[in-house]
Amino acid sequence: ARYGSMEASEATSFRVATTSYSIQPSDSGTGFSLAQNGNELVEGVQDLQVLYGLDIDGTPGVERYVPAGPDLDAAGMNRVAAVRLTLVMNMPSGVQVDGQAVTKPVTQTFRLRNR
Repeated sequence: ARYGSMEASEATSFRVATTSYSIQPSDSGTGFSLAQNGNELVEGVQDLQVLYGLDIDGTPGVERYVPAGPDLDAAGMNRVAAVRLTLVMNMPSGVQVDGQAVTKPVTQTFRLRNR
């Protein structure tokens, strides 16, 4: 149907859902955990970092990764072609080296479709 016509057209609606992730004190009381909507998902997560991959020149691929903030605002969300997540995990059982907890970063990059 064309705009303004009396002909019926099909429309699809989708339910919108919001999910939030956070680092919060662990339910066990030792360290921190990754939580989804306040529910503990993974124990031993010390930090969660999110970087946005920007396609600056319009050719396929990411030229640089930036955190949320002025650089992302300046480029615009339309330039985001990928998202890189890094979880910083604590080693189990309180393993320490020179009095410091041993951590391991785990990184995964996700390319966004239709970008």
